[in-house]
This record gives sequence, C-alpha cells and structure tokens, in this order.
Amino acid sequence: MASDTTEVLGLLAELLQQPALPLDKLDIVKGQVDNAIRHRDDNAAGVARRELYKLVYGDASIYARTPTQAGVASITVDDLANYIAAWQRPDAAILGLVGDFSAADMSAIVKQVFGGWSPVPGQPSQPPQRPQEDLPDLQEVRQRAAARVKQLQQKHLQQQAATAQQQQQQLPTSAQQQQQQTPQQRRQQQQGPGWWQRGQQRL
Repeated sequence: MASDTTEVLGLLAELLQQPALPLDKLDIVKGQVDNAIRHRDDNAAGVARRELYKLVYGDASIYARTPTQAGVASITVDDLANYIAAWQRPDAAILGLVGDFSAADMSAIVKQVFGGWSPVPGQPSQPPQRPQEDLPDLQEVRQRAAARVKQLQQKHLQQQAATAQQQQQQLPTSAQQQQQQTPQQRRQQQQGPGWWQRGQQRL
C-alpha cells in the first residue's frame, strides 16, 4: 500500500544499516549451504558446469571458486559484519522502486529515509574495487581442457583396472563355493527358486 511506503523503506534502511546478524540464524544458513555442498554432485549438469568453469577460467579464478564444507564452517558473525561494512554502503548501492507513485514524492521519501546513511566509521571514503579478471586465452583453455580430459581418462582406466582386479580376486571364492555345493543345490541354483520360494520372497 502507498500509505506503508515510508514504514517499509524505514525497515529496509534499518536492515541495511543495523543488521542484527544473530548467531542461530547464521548456523541455520551454514547448515543449508553445507547440505547443498554434500549433494552438489547429485546433479550431473552441475558437475559439468563446475568443471567447465575450472577449465575456462582456471582453478584459481574467482569465477571458478568452489565452496568447501571447511570454509563454510569457519564463517563467523564477525566475518559477516566486516563484509557488510566493506561492501554494503550507500555509494555502492542501487535502489530500484517500481509502482504507481509520483517520482518527486518517492524521491523525497527516499532522501528522508536514507539521507543519513553513510559508510561505517573506519572504512575508506571510496568503496573497494570489485575483483576483475581478463578473459582467458582460448589456446590456454584448449590446453587445459586437453590435459583435464587426459587426466580423467587415466583415472577411468585406473578404476577399471581396480575393478577387474577385485573381480579376479573374487573368482576363486566363487569357484570354491560351487565345488562345496551338492548336485541338488547346483540344480536349484540353475533352475531358480521354486514356486513356494517365490511366494515367500513376495511376502
């Protein structure tokens, strides 16, 4: 409602300038992010996207950063407060308002509510520069991609070799078990379970 504009913007100003940052709420968000990290490999598209960013920008790039459980667990309330003090400031913010109102009236309300907002004491007069990186060289991307593909192929071959070795180690055990079976047990194994056994399996 138009009559609530000043009150709503006042609550927003309080949220921006005086965030409470309760520890219990931080723990809830950290738990949610930790759960997302645990299950991030469940989506094949997400895995491919993450690896693609690493190939294109490099593992150390800000565009290819991957959060870790240890990193999330180490975040404290002071970390949040310091981040907000450095980045959440009026000279680095954009306020967008949409609705049926007079631009002049809304401008006056915004100045009334946010006019006293200033950077936190101790912060520089100008906002910090956002991290920026140049676009990667296409030839370097191709080389990293080729090296990564070769690495994955070698890992796959190693996994295949390990699986084959495990199967070879299990074969003598299976042969010994077959030798210890009576002729009747071998016939039953070849024929499969009888009708009474199938009924018990369904139950």
